[in-house]
Amino acid sequence: MSNEMTLGQAASQAIMPEQLVHYVSSISDSKAKMVGPCLVYFREDVAIVVAYSLDGNPQAMTQAKLGKTMDELAKRKDLERVIVHAAFAPSMAPKWAKMGQEAFWQIGIPYRKKRKKGIMLELFGKEPAPDMPVTKETWGPEHDGLVEAFVGGSKPLNASSLTTMQNLSKYVTANQGATLFCARDKKGKLTAALVADFTSAHTAFYMISFSIPNAPREAEDSLMKALIDEATDQGKKRINIGLGNGPKTKDHKDKWGAEPFLPFVETVWELGDSGKAQALYYEREMARREQAKKNEPPLKKLIRWIGL
Repeated sequence: MSNEMTLGQAASQAIMPEQLVHYVSSISDSKAKMVGPCLVYFREDVAIVVAYSLDGNPQAMTQAKLGKTMDELAKRKDLERVIVHAAFAPSMAPKWAKMGQEAFWQIGIPYRKKRKKGIMLELFGKEPAPDMPVTKETWGPEHDGLVEAFVGGSKPLNASSLTTMQNLSKYVTANQGATLFCARDKKGKLTAALVADFTSAHTAFYMISFSIPNAPREAEDSLMKALIDEATDQGKKRINIGLGNGPKTKDHKDKWGAEPFLPFVETVWELGDSGKAQALYYEREMARREQAKKNEPPLKKLIRWIGL
């Protein structure tokens, strides 16, 4: 199988969003290539390695396979930074690499809501209330207006989220796997929308949702119910609802009984002169900390030793 065929089929068994090459290409200026067994996005002097197997098996990617990709990238002289996204911490990363860990969460299909104990969720409006009609629509000026209202009425978005919103219409209109679900009030006014992707054979993706300021929560709940119904009708095994550890994300996961299913570790390190500077700083910092420990008063050493 050629690299071109493998790249073209990357989305067919996708289990995480970056394997949807058509999505990443629509919202960014990065270029996707196969490097060894890994999908890699190149943007200027940065390489983003997506170290998840393209056969849909979360356990198929190994340190050895990732090593083959990293060996190929090491031959390039135009890279200044490497970002690795994997289910594990790459063993070849330098000691000074920055690392963050989360997990992708899923709603299993067929959907079986795991009910929380007690009635607190119902009392405080945490239970789903999907009672608004939802339709699948073609992107048009009205949806552009909803994006503008959302961007203008929400808290300031980070650069990545803002870029995604600005390119959302391009992504939805250019890709058959992308679906736009819309919720409207009794007067027919568009109040909220949700974009999902059904390209993958077994995984549906909750990509993003957006709404007018102060939209009723029934709108978001109705959109999620429509997404679950569509994933069920298409015979998917799961809905990947993304990452996130914030309070709002936790409420969303709890409401729909989502569970973690795929670890996500982001590891970043610099190359070239920047990498050498990082290494030097790391070595000096480690030496400073070691010296500080040696100079600690005896009582403080004892407290640290017993873990108080």
